Formats: sequence, C-alpha cells, structure tokens
Amino acid sequence: MVLGFAVLLTLMLLAVCYFDLTRFIIPNELNLGFILLYPAFLFISPVHIEWWWSLAVMGCFFGAGFLMFLGNIMGGGDIKLLIALSLWIGWQPSALVAFGLWTALSGGLLALFLIVVRVLFKHKDKNSIPKVLRWNEPLPYGLAIAYSFGFLLWMGQVQGLDSKQFHL
Repeated sequence: MVLGFAVLLTLMLLAVCYFDLTRFIIPNELNLGFILLYPAFLFISPVHIEWWWSLAVMGCFFGAGFLMFLGNIMGGGDIKLLIALSLWIGWQPSALVAFGLWTALSGGLLALFLIVVRVLFKHKDKNSIPKVLRWNEPLPYGLAIAYSFGFLLWMGQVQGLDSKQFHL
C-alpha cells in the first residue's frame, strides 16, 4: 500500500512537470490533491507520524511563501507546490534542508540550461520553438521542486514512505 502512495505521488509530480513545462502553470487541483492525499496516507502509514508537526512546517512554508510572493521572488503555483509538499516532509530537519538544497541546485541547473538554450534560439522564429525555450519566458521552477521532492521520496526521506517499506 505504501508503494502505491509513492507511485501516485510520483505520477502527480510528473503531471506538475508537464503542466509547468508546457503551460507555466501548476494547477491548483494538483496542489490540493497533494494536501488531500496526506490524511488518507496517515490512516494506512505503517509508522506513527506526528501530523501536527507537518501542519506546523506547512504553516511556516505558507508564511515564507507569502513573503516570497509579495516580493515577486517566486510564482504562486510554485509556492503552493512547496507548501503542499512540505506537509509530506514534516518536521525532519535533515530532509527539509535536503529539500531546500536539492531544489536550489536543480533550479539553478535548470536556469543555466535554459539561459544557454534560449540564447542559442534567441533569433529563431518564435513559432518554430517550444515556449519554454523562448527568450523572456518564465522559469518553470516547478520542475526543480518536483524533482527534489521525488528524489527525497525515492531515497526514503519522506516520513512514512521509507523505500524499505515498498513491498511489491
């Protein structure tokens, strides 16, 4: 059953990547899905999860995200995704640090890659290249967030979803 949740979360992360890459949007339904799936997981989790700490972490992400949104540092969909996924990580300091570092590193690599590719395609006809490769388009940062959470998920750093518990 735990493996089923890991697979479902992964499929949802892939959907985040698809929408952010093709439309520069992360649907609210996906973010809400991550949040609504969490209580269901609590009922079947083979380990005790202190869910109130998860809510506290989510609240902290909400506060920090609200400030980032006000400062025009990050888009609303990306912030909502961070908030929703923080619920799953909960109060695990090492996993939270890893999530932040992996998100920053993968986001930086994504930004560098897109800068190089966009410079190469800068003088091409806009209609001949995908929107994500066009100059002056936003950075689909949801890809970095989804990758980072997926990495933690499959490395067994999401509480209750330790990869040793994935039974086929």
